[in-house]
Amino acid sequence: MLTATDKPNTQAIAALTSRIKQAAIAVGFDLVGVAPAQPFPQTEARMTAAVERGLLDGLDWFTAERAHTAADPRNLMPNAQSVISVGLCYLSDEPTLPSVAGAPRGRVAKYATSRDYHDVFKQKMAVLLAQVRDEVVAYSGSEEARLLVDTARIADRAAAEQAGIGWYGKNTNILTRRYGSWVLLGEILLPIALVYDQPIDRDCGSCDLCLHACPTAALDPNDPYALITKRCISYLTIEERGPIPRELRPQMGDNIFGCDICQDVCPHNVRVGTRLPEQGRGHAEFRGGIGPTPELIPLLALDETHFRAHFKGTPLRRAKRDGFLRNAAIALGNSSDPAALPALIVALDDLSPLVREHVAWAISRIGGPAALAALQARLMVEDDARVREEITLSCSELAAKSLSPAGKPPCG
Repeated sequence: MLTATDKPNTQAIAALTSRIKQAAIAVGFDLVGVAPAQPFPQTEARMTAAVERGLLDGLDWFTAERAHTAADPRNLMPNAQSVISVGLCYLSDEPTLPSVAGAPRGRVAKYATSRDYHDVFKQKMAVLLAQVRDEVVAYSGSEEARLLVDTARIADRAAAEQAGIGWYGKNTNILTRRYGSWVLLGEILLPIALVYDQPIDRDCGSCDLCLHACPTAALDPNDPYALITKRCISYLTIEERGPIPRELRPQMGDNIFGCDICQDVCPHNVRVGTRLPEQGRGHAEFRGGIGPTPELIPLLALDETHFRAHFKGTPLRRAKRDGFLRNAAIALGNSSDPAALPALIVALDDLSPLVREHVAWAISRIGGPAALAALQARLMVEDDARVREEITLSCSELAAKSLSPAGKPPCG
């Protein structure tokens, strides 16, 4: 162990690097690698190009300036010399339950089914740092360190690449040898030079399954390794605060928070799912909570107070109550289950215009005389222009299926 009187030497640094890695595994991380705290020029170029091409439209905070900042760890900690990249497999063995008639279910991205991973990471990284801090301070003479999760301005995936954690996939996720892309990433910046891992010299080759699987065409087969943010179901269900474009709603299927489709089809991930890793699927942090396939109809009854209480400490609160119910309404519309109609009709009186707009769309997807009557009644009292427009369009779609007795569209 290093002390304040030790002089720098290769053997001592190698030993410290090894202890850091061992400590990371001991506190519960599944993957750990070390990279120099140097710029990521290729990543900066890729992110800047994405901004300029409009691929990141919708993320107003992600500018070329942000790309420059995120592509150099020293912008976050000027005296940083090393980046400890850690990964945690979040794949859970909780069962995915199918929808049945009368009880349609939605789908939640696997990482979000229980406790907020930001809290999990911060706790584990804090324990890791405490175990090695004295040695780091003794060698570097500095007590400064930074613990980073994905809300920090650092390119997590670039750090993971450089640290040998994995490689950048065509679906824009980091792919690892053992856990596929079912990993969450975090970093610790340290003011000390360590022994660095080598990046993995690998890519996706000719495989393009993920590019063709994306239902909203957020992944373009002609433009691999890039993502059109505003078409991505994860963006739409989490980041988008307004209405979801009507043409994308049918393609969203039963996804109500995030999306795993491009990961589900990845051959690396399929192999992970066929075995039970020693770690990862057993992590208590990623069990329990709402689960991967909650029933949809009860979600429509959540008011603000119950939404906050129900999803306290989970990633789902990020969508906000109105956005989450918007997502649930779309999934119910896509289910075409008549059992959802009574709850949707009640939700036509929701205080949120955003919710009412998407509920109206869902009602039209289910259809029938009761659906038409409910839309007609709501149109008589609706004072929000967007909701009125949605109801009118929805009625027109119902009219296309069956004209009213007078031969005219039933709403107007």
